[in-house]
Amino acid sequence: MLSNCAGSKISKLPKCYVIIQRATNTSNVVDPFLRRINVRFTTSLGDEIAVEAVYQDTSPSGSRLGTVVAIHGAPGSHKDYKYVTPLLQSKGIRFIGVNMPYFGLTPGDPRLRFDNTERNNFVNELISRIGNVEKLVVMGHSRGSENAVAVADRNAVRLLNFY
Repeated sequence: MLSNCAGSKISKLPKCYVIIQRATNTSNVVDPFLRRINVRFTTSLGDEIAVEAVYQDTSPSGSRLGTVVAIHGAPGSHKDYKYVTPLLQSKGIRFIGVNMPYFGLTPGDPRLRFDNTERNNFVNELISRIGNVEKLVVMGHSRGSENAVAVADRNAVRLLNFY
């Protein structure tokens, strides 16, 4: 992945850019599950941010069994779930791997403070924009676990009932 986020030697490009073509190409194999979607969300200071979110989605048409949305820590990316993704996919469960702004494939914005309000707003808006997300399970790793609890609370009507 080629990026210019905080301290890179590449100085003639925007503050934080990502060349997705290179980032999605590992050992000459492009990840067929990576998607892009425009997401607008609000910062904790009230600024509206628009980014082209890059996320992993193993079943864009949805799954009758449910959808797992996975939120990475800091740093991190959807690749943190590289061992979970194929297992869920083999069971017919949709997997959506989030890439937070500035951490990996989703570009950032200098107005971002990286607090939980912004992270939660981003993921909630991403889920809303992707659509067709039912029987939801939200999971997080490290810092993403706190966000997973808040996102699950905000999307309570979509959650999968286990009883």
